[in-house]
Amino acid sequence: MKLSCLLASSWMLAVQAEVLVPARLSFAELMNDGDSSSSSSSLLKVLQEVGMVSITHIPQFPKHQALNAIPGCIQESQATVSEMYADGTVRRSLGTQWTGVDAHDESGHVTMMNHGSDAQDCQVLEDQLATLRTTASTIAKAFAQVLVQSLHLEGTPLLLDHQDPTKTFSLVDIINQGDHIEHFHAYESSSSSTSEESSSARTIEWHVDQGLFLIFTPGMIQNEATDGFWVRLADGSERMVEFDASQDDMVILLGDGVDQYVNAKLLGEKTAARPLRAVPHALTMPSATIEHPRVWYGRMVLPPPSAQHPLYEDLSYGALKEAMAAPQDAGDAALSLGCSSTMRVLAGHEAGNETDDDGCGDKEFPCWHRCMNITEGETATDCENQGLELLCVTQVDEQRFLWDNTHNAIFFPGCANSNSTPVYVTPCPAGQVKNANDECECANGHEIDEDGGCGHDHGDCEEGEIKDASGHCVKDPSSSAFGMNGNGLTMMMVGLASALFMVSA
Repeated sequence: MKLSCLLASSWMLAVQAEVLVPARLSFAELMNDGDSSSSSSSLLKVLQEVGMVSITHIPQFPKHQALNAIPGCIQESQATVSEMYADGTVRRSLGTQWTGVDAHDESGHVTMMNHGSDAQDCQVLEDQLATLRTTASTIAKAFAQVLVQSLHLEGTPLLLDHQDPTKTFSLVDIINQGDHIEHFHAYESSSSSTSEESSSARTIEWHVDQGLFLIFTPGMIQNEATDGFWVRLADGSERMVEFDASQDDMVILLGDGVDQYVNAKLLGEKTAARPLRAVPHALTMPSATIEHPRVWYGRMVLPPPSAQHPLYEDLSYGALKEAMAAPQDAGDAALSLGCSSTMRVLAGHEAGNETDDDGCGDKEFPCWHRCMNITEGETATDCENQGLELLCVTQVDEQRFLWDNTHNAIFFPGCANSNSTPVYVTPCPAGQVKNANDECECANGHEIDEDGGCGHDHGDCEEGEIKDASGHCVKDPSSSAFGMNGNGLTMMMVGLASALFMVSA
């Protein structure tokens, strides 16, 4: 079947159904038919109207083997980082980042995570990574070529080099030389997060991912595709995507980069091409995750570190990322990187929404260092009618709390009283507990060191363990968050991508 027919039939089904069935394109067609004008036209239409396409029938693709190894490896790996969401869902992640479409270290070998464990699941995961990454790289390169041909962007400069004004980056250059951030996620729900009251609550709110696009395997539980992944269409309607684990091998989801430097070029040069569509999406955790984790793999494609940000001519993408890694020291430019065109899309940019003086659109609100979409029913007017104010808040059970000025993804715009609503108290870092003075101190009795950790005196415990306040050997929480044997940059990028770039499919 020709690509144009396949995409057209999938798109018709998506429009007619209550759920969105993704337009599907086989791996062979992506690789072989990209130079067909009818094929490129069909794919381009999908990317302009929806912004997402599923790549199917990838040969010898170890999707199930790799994803099935994630929970066990994450449990044992010292490279694991964890994050809890407002609905009680816990996401545990492994991740790496590198520059260039292919994952290599300085020796030319494939980048590997330093698990500090010989767990069998970690070995299985690493064994499958080479194929998984090679496949993602192949898809990224082929997809870039199709976009270049469809949009007539051959050799067209999209970004300037911050250090060398004579150097530019084309679409292909951005992918081939850009930063690639890779994540493995395992989501688990508690009984409270899957209660009847919270079953419809979003685990991750509406957002658009930073980067040019995200390549990911749809979430699975026990080899079955899961529900809960939502997209917002151009007409404002919200649809849950119906993935098929037997078909949907890897999905391409367009990100904010298409607005920042692709659409900007198309509109700036007044070409006939319609702009591509970055996809607003959200995640609601399936109830099944209380028994088995929802597992997911994804890779985000960000611009080269030396590329100049189009909105901030004095800063490169690399410098902005470094600044955002330490938000207390970051300037306005760095903190707004995650809410430039990204959040204007969420706030109604597609309908011509304007930007307010605070840097956010008139349907969005600044919250935890970014612009966030205002929820229906909780606009400034709605809050005022209740005698409340629109503030940056979080909610635990039925109690709302005000933002405590930390960089934390649990906060969102909502109605509250600035005088009577208590301020949220961010829990102590891993390995620390509150003392009688409501201050954080090390659970193992050690002094907090200059890096904010609790030391690594294991006493009689096994490697990777410490003694808790009761003298029992437990897994060292600080090792889980930062224990990558010196590979701190990698985990900094993992946390940065999780919090600011919102890898959340």
